[in-house]
Amino acid sequence: MGKNINSLESLVQDYRNELPEPAPEWPSEVREMMLFLNEHLFDKNLSIKKAKSNCYSNGNNISTLFKHYVGESPKEYVIKHRLEAGKRLLTNRHLSGVTIFVVSICLGYSGSGAFSHMFKKKTGMPPSEWREKKLAEVAE
Repeated sequence: MGKNINSLESLVQDYRNELPEPAPEWPSEVREMMLFLNEHLFDKNLSIKKAKSNCYSNGNNISTLFKHYVGESPKEYVIKHRLEAGKRLLTNRHLSGVTIFVVSICLGYSGSGAFSHMFKKKTGMPPSEWREKKLAEVAE
């Protein structure tokens, strides 16, 4: 299992390295927010409130600005990238024995329930079913 955990952490780090960078012409608070979210994307204690506080902004204005420049709210940005990273982990055949719970924890969720709920809401199926389907497609 130790090898699988190292592989999970490595894949999560690879995903983090591929995250978009903020454009230099964006307002500084939007750039700071994106950099903070990218850096802490998989931290279980990440919250938008904490991100706003880090960027010295307590109002909703930063969320509006972020959505204007990035195309999605900070919350949507976090969810999208956590789920995309999760899809990579779930479809890696070397990690097929890793539980949904362990994948969830690596992505910053407090457990598999929250991850599974959001995954099903966005993809239309639970992560275990999605994994099985995608791994079968790859095997064909």
